[in-house]
Amino acid sequence: MIKKKCVADRRMGSPKSGKHPNPTRSPARRLGKKTLAIPALYQAVFVPMQIDPNKALIGRVLEGRYELVEFIAQGGMGRVFKARQLALDRMVAVKLLLAEGDSDPEFRRRFFLEASLCARLSQPHIIRVFDYGQDPEAGYYIVMEHLQGQSLGQVLAESAPLSPPRAISIAKQICAGLVEAHGQGLVHRDLKPSNLFVTPDDLLGDFVKILDFGVIHQVGETSQMTEPETTLGSPLFMSPEQIEGHPLDGRSDLYSLGIVLYGMLTGTLPFRGESSMQVLFKHMYEAALPVSEVHPDGEISPDLEAVVAKALKKAPDQRFSSAKKMLRALQRCEGEQPGSRPTLTKQDEDATETMNTAQLSGLLRPGMPTETSTLPVQVRRLVRLDLTGFTAFIDLNCPFCYALHARISRWGLSHKINWCLVEHASHALDGPFSLDQEQLLSTEVLEVRHRAPEVALSLPPQRCDSRVANRLLVAVEKHHPDQVHNVRSALYRALWRKGEDIGDARVLRTVLEAHGLSARLLESCGVDTAQNQRWQADWEQADFDQGIPVLTGPGEGQVLIGLPDPQTLVEFLLGKRSRIVDSSVCTYQKRPSLLVVGRLNHLWPLLADVRECCEILQAPSLAVADSQLHMDAVPDLVIAEKEHLAGQEMEKLAQVAQHRSVPWLVATRDHDPTAELQALSLGAKEFLCIDGDCQVARARLGRLLQDRFSLARVESESRTDPLTRLASRKHLLERLEETWALAARTGAETSVILLQLNHWKAFNRAQSYQVGDKVLVQVAELLRQTVRRPEDLIARFGSHEFTVLLPETTRSTARELGGKIQQALAQARIVNHAAEGGRFLTASLGVATLPSNASTTIHHLYDNAARAMEGGD
Repeated sequence: MIKKKCVADRRMGSPKSGKHPNPTRSPARRLGKKTLAIPALYQAVFVPMQIDPNKALIGRVLEGRYELVEFIAQGGMGRVFKARQLALDRMVAVKLLLAEGDSDPEFRRRFFLEASLCARLSQPHIIRVFDYGQDPEAGYYIVMEHLQGQSLGQVLAESAPLSPPRAISIAKQICAGLVEAHGQGLVHRDLKPSNLFVTPDDLLGDFVKILDFGVIHQVGETSQMTEPETTLGSPLFMSPEQIEGHPLDGRSDLYSLGIVLYGMLTGTLPFRGESSMQVLFKHMYEAALPVSEVHPDGEISPDLEAVVAKALKKAPDQRFSSAKKMLRALQRCEGEQPGSRPTLTKQDEDATETMNTAQLSGLLRPGMPTETSTLPVQVRRLVRLDLTGFTAFIDLNCPFCYALHARISRWGLSHKINWCLVEHASHALDGPFSLDQEQLLSTEVLEVRHRAPEVALSLPPQRCDSRVANRLLVAVEKHHPDQVHNVRSALYRALWRKGEDIGDARVLRTVLEAHGLSARLLESCGVDTAQNQRWQADWEQADFDQGIPVLTGPGEGQVLIGLPDPQTLVEFLLGKRSRIVDSSVCTYQKRPSLLVVGRLNHLWPLLADVRECCEILQAPSLAVADSQLHMDAVPDLVIAEKEHLAGQEMEKLAQVAQHRSVPWLVATRDHDPTAELQALSLGAKEFLCIDGDCQVARARLGRLLQDRFSLARVESESRTDPLTRLASRKHLLERLEETWALAARTGAETSVILLQLNHWKAFNRAQSYQVGDKVLVQVAELLRQTVRRPEDLIARFGSHEFTVLLPETTRSTARELGGKIQQALAQARIVNHAAEGGRFLTASLGVATLPSNASTTIHHLYDNAARAMEGGD
């Protein structure tokens, strides 16, 4: 007997009217009297209803953090908007929940409880929940990752039935997501094609994300989020126990997944009727026809048919007992499908490091049209291709580097690449892993999970000191070259999969023993080898803007910086791309600069811990200090020697430092409480006594620098370059993608101008980095005065490289503007005291123009501009 009424999904309403069904009417009345034809049924069930967005919400900022910019869709629980997270300048998806429960304290309690549980889910096949809250005007909201693609419902509406290999691949990914959710005690309760999102991946085929874990039920608790005597869910996909209102566990989701799999294989659903009540009755009492009878031409194996039948058993005890067991059953079915190929799962990644050509084809998910796709052929060409001359600069502490290494390893190409391990931020100050540092690390991890969803990745509990691990890899390469890739991969997995500290000797011993290597190799890892020093120098001195990961090719100027999409990476390795700078890149953390006002030899003991990791400037007088603080690039911290400055001079220094927002402190050899009180009253951050070993003073100095350094990182990742106040590289690339997409619709041409200052390293060596920063500000202002159209965007793209984006601009117009920029720079007559490059500073300039179409990308545009540049270093 059916105990509870069902709130039918609004997509069960009439496809013609598009109106929300009246929840007070019976389910049979809501469904309507007429039986839907199969295509119409899929339109009604699988395609999200299109409604006009509420324009009043566009532009609203939720709690001062999320700006709603575009309406996406409406679902059973609320409306979804594309939004901009202002603090991190990234696009997210925001779901605004329906407002019925806003005034209910129990609803509020359950919302925050269940949203926090959802936010813990980190499996790549579950949409990531970043944040949640309650806006005073808009109500409850959930912030999720913003996805590109289409729902599985839309895929089925266009392509059902799917081939068995493709259907198995999709079902496996759903199972993988459910394994983690069920392990956390969470049941989805509304699994259906419109809640499954398919992100296209040229190399891996369909990549599936489970949506709407906001409609959940914590096992063992009674949810009060719905009205009494109602059940949430969609009648076409509900399990019998859900219909009857019994307590649910993960087996209910497996039943719904069985319905989805049935629909993928046959192009129809097992239980249909003229009303929702008829559908619910069939769920409870009728057996589904075997999939082979419904679609006899589908070449569905008996084992796959058995998996579907078991998932659709009426009694939960007769189904698969867990999502993991259903996943294993689906894996066993793969090899039996006609024309299928073995696939590489995330569970296999630990055991699989390299693959031959036959195994490589398994990376392409079953069901991909290999006859019509050119990419599989390109990937197989890479396996046969001689990649001699390709070198990668990576850091074990970088998630972008880990993803690049994992992707190339999965393609079976790692042994063909020369891997150089570097310390990206070796000058970063020691100290506890602060909340700010965790926030920065989590931002990187989430971005990598979005850009490389096929790579399993977790958030480690800390950054590690990877110097010993780098030295260990040199030792392994020297004594056991056949094991170096396996050890390197194991170190990456230890940190980014297991969260272990690879700076801990015990972890390194475990890795060595797991590969049958002697722990005595660690005895030679006390200092950097010549190989480590050469890797570091090659990376620091090259024109990579000190970003990672970096992949260079044998061709002149062939370099890739960042983590590109698989298609772009393949084209780069095939030699079809010369220079690629992707937005997913770890930007170099600038060395903090200290301005010492006083005698440096008196303060030398205080600086013992930071001499190697900071730029130290000295001001012998207040006048010199005042000049330094009035430059465009101010120091990160000022240390004033008490004995060196008179009372009024200290007050003047405090005023200037406060005006430039530079923290300052006082150091003294003799503790004087009166002087300390005066310094603190003037705004000094610390009053440090450097008598004796000054261990406490050094620790306090380190804490100040670390705080300042973290804040500088946050500022550097914003939309604006902190030095020149031009657009940042990240902002430019996002704007370029938007411009490119718009040009594809309008047929307009897009132009870019690249400007690179020549012989910049020599210029900095001859005139100091402080003068160099001042010149960069001067060049930025010159560009502002020359590029006047409001729709154009000027950005600082690298340390000494600028980019001008010109939407809807012809080649001749772009070239004319480029000439004006060159002329303005020449008229500025910036003196160059470097040994090379001539009397005045010069720049190389490249202009490129392309139409946006199916055969071109933004990387083609940048490549062409880079090739057009002449000279420079």
